[in-house]
Amino acid sequence: MEVAWDCKGPRRNKFVGPRASEDGAGRRHESVHRAPSPAGRPTNGTRSVQRRFATSRVYRQRHDYRRCAACADGSEIQMSRRLLSRSPLRHALPVGLALLLVPLWHAPRAPAATAPPSREQLGIFTTGRDAHVDAVLAGIHAGLRLAGLEPDMLEKTAAGDSDIARATVEEFAFEGTDVVFAIGADAAMLARDALRSRSVVFAGVGYPEAHGLPGRGNVCGVAGGVPPAEIVEWMRRVAPAAERLGTLGGDRDAFVLGEVARIASAEGIDVIAIARAADVAGADCDAVWLAPGVSDDAAAAIARALAGRHVALIGSRRGHLDAGCSVAIRTDPAEQGLHAAALAQRVLAGRSPQRIGVRRIHRRRLEINLDAARRLRHELPLPVLAAADHLAPALGRRR
Repeated sequence: MEVAWDCKGPRRNKFVGPRASEDGAGRRHESVHRAPSPAGRPTNGTRSVQRRFATSRVYRQRHDYRRCAACADGSEIQMSRRLLSRSPLRHALPVGLALLLVPLWHAPRAPAATAPPSREQLGIFTTGRDAHVDAVLAGIHAGLRLAGLEPDMLEKTAAGDSDIARATVEEFAFEGTDVVFAIGADAAMLARDALRSRSVVFAGVGYPEAHGLPGRGNVCGVAGGVPPAEIVEWMRRVAPAAERLGTLGGDRDAFVLGEVARIASAEGIDVIAIARAADVAGADCDAVWLAPGVSDDAAAAIARALAGRHVALIGSRRGHLDAGCSVAIRTDPAEQGLHAAALAQRVLAGRSPQRIGVRRIHRRRLEINLDAARRLRHELPLPVLAAADHLAPALGRRR
């Protein structure tokens, strides 16, 4: 007689076919798969017998899965899981999977395809080219290289009247430049007035306050002029016995000339304002200071007029030293360019130019022309010679 059994679990075992009495195996099935109690649940004794016997090895070995209808519905899978859970391979399988997946997890992955980063757009605006402007530009390029920036540079020089210069500087707004370098006072004022939607960094400006710079929230820069108090101090070092100081400057040097006169007068020095270079020969001065607005040709004419008069001629630019001044006190224009590049980097990083403001260079260069001092009969103190950053010609050169 065919018998069907349900073997889904100890608590679900029940007799689903006629009782088997052919052999001991049938009786064992009969004893295990008892009919449920009238309440629908097996008695406590029946459950304990089912739980102990269903988990025994004898039950797994003697159970006839082919004769069990429930096993044909999926109980074989359950029984296979039970057998696997008690197999020695139950620990080796997870370890093997881990050894297989860990190298794949740590394998180098190809970088995701990304668009190349956009390069910064920087502009350079000048109103003329000379040695001073070229030195500032060299400092800007050197500073950008030190900062690791490789921007697209757009350089424009405005030559002509103010309308042409304004139209030239306005082209930076249409070109989409991020920061515009304005070299010189004229270029800085034009960029300030024409570029209101672009950040402007000026350099090569001696005294920005004399030109109303920065004047707007999108403008910042570097002040390259020597403070008036330091000018008077260096004059005392270079010419300790000087009691009368003559000053000469250009049209835009009124601010610094007035400050120098005020500070020198407060220290007991007589200040003589010289209007023209031709008036220097008739001025009774122990020392003469030339403001940055004095041209190189005018400085050369003044040096010729003062030859042999024991007068200390102090200049403000390298061109003054080459023209015949015995001493020049200035800031390095290349250093101004380096500072301007640093300010531009901060602007590109998101800093507001209004918060940056104007940065002043505190390092001064003391340059001495020994041949010019000999022609002027200007005896320089030894401490000044020792403190010089540049001697022209160099000491010890053969004649």
